Amino acid sequence: MALLGAMILENEVIGDNVVSLVQREMFAYPAHQAIFEAICRLNAEKKPVDLVVLRQELATDRKLETVGGAEYLMSLTDGSPSPANAPAYAQIVVSLFRRRKAMEAMRAASLAVSSGIVDGQVAKVRQALDELEGNVSPSSADAPRPRTLAELRELARELAAEPRIPLGIEALDEALSGGVKARWLIVAGGFSGEGKTSLCVYVAARFSFLGHPALFLTFELAEVEIAAKVDASLQDLNETLPQLRILAPSGDIGSVIRVVEEWAAEQDGAELTPVLVVDYLQKVKGPESSSREREVAVVAEELQSVGRRLGIIVFVAAQLNRASQETIPRLHHLRESGLIEQCADVALLLQKTGPDSIRVHVGKNRWGKAGDEVDLGVDFARSRFGPLSDSQRLRDLADRVVQRLEKRRGKATLRDLSAGIRWGEGHPTTGEILSAASATGRYRVEGTEAIL
Repeated sequence: MALLGAMILENEVIGDNVVSLVQREMFAYPAHQAIFEAICRLNAEKKPVDLVVLRQELATDRKLETVGGAEYLMSLTDGSPSPANAPAYAQIVVSLFRRRKAMEAMRAASLAVSSGIVDGQVAKVRQALDELEGNVSPSSADAPRPRTLAELRELARELAAEPRIPLGIEALDEALSGGVKARWLIVAGGFSGEGKTSLCVYVAARFSFLGHPALFLTFELAEVEIAAKVDASLQDLNETLPQLRILAPSGDIGSVIRVVEEWAAEQDGAELTPVLVVDYLQKVKGPESSSREREVAVVAEELQSVGRRLGIIVFVAAQLNRASQETIPRLHHLRESGLIEQCADVALLLQKTGPDSIRVHVGKNRWGKAGDEVDLGVDFARSRFGPLSDSQRLRDLADRVVQRLEKRRGKATLRDLSAGIRWGEGHPTTGEILSAASATGRYRVEGTEAIL
């Protein structure tokens, strides 16, 4: 921020002292990358760079709101950064960039060793350490190199070969083709009371129980409250989960990412993929912006980015808007930002169907089939998820029959209901529809018809 502010306040510092050292990708935040690029472009075109011109340039490129709006641009100069110190600011940016690259290279090497795929990783670590020590100039070391199709195919094969990690909920794992993978952002969206926190606790407890390092960031409940929920989830298992850390962070997304990076650095050499759990996304403070949607979008982008860079699983709860209560939850019901659905690799949309059951809609599955519905039994007090019991299954079937009868003006044939309702792996039999009527009293069956 100080470097960008100095460049805006005094255009003379944009020259060789800065541009020869700093490149776009050296900025940690995408917003800062876009601002730096716009400043350099204006300077190359011999145009003056000030807040007014820069704002217009970003607006023309449709990036003004993306970077946080005019208010964020003004905040870059609020601290009165000294233009005379711009070269020093630039050196700090370069130094931090090199440090991040070295950390990423070592984490990637650690993950590669644990998976048995080490080709090229040692050289990458050496290069990153050389850059960190200043033995390689940024201009030569950091220039992106286009990859050949053969290289990309090999990388794709390596990624495809990485095993999926089951969530431990059989029906849900089946819908996700076996589970989730490192570097994925999984978003669990639900309205208040729909089971977001319970699912977060379940994921953290399960992965920790299996030996995965896990970090639970809670923005909704206190640390001790999450710990109590974890203990309830572990009841009868006699486990203490030394791999699980719980933290209620303060500060914005920038400080949160630093916490995650420091935690991930401690996990170097871990045999199993680390897992970050965040409850919940809209509670994480983003950079100041004139748009709440943009603030939430930046948080989603940063969580996606940290998962990719560190090679970890990121599981994030997100709030759905009130409209989701009145219909089947969809991706557009994610509250305050459409960018959440773009960042997510998997989006699980939760819908409470009873006091001890939920329906999970697979709203997005970047690496598989989307659109599946999974009905689960839930012990909310213990944050446990599993298959529906017989009584829950009949109650769920009755709900679906009633929904269809309401669309048919209160009456439909059993044959029509059987053919028109998806239930479990297929369709319910007429006998099951009759059993659901007897068990729940939600509708009655007369002859070959069901009536509300």
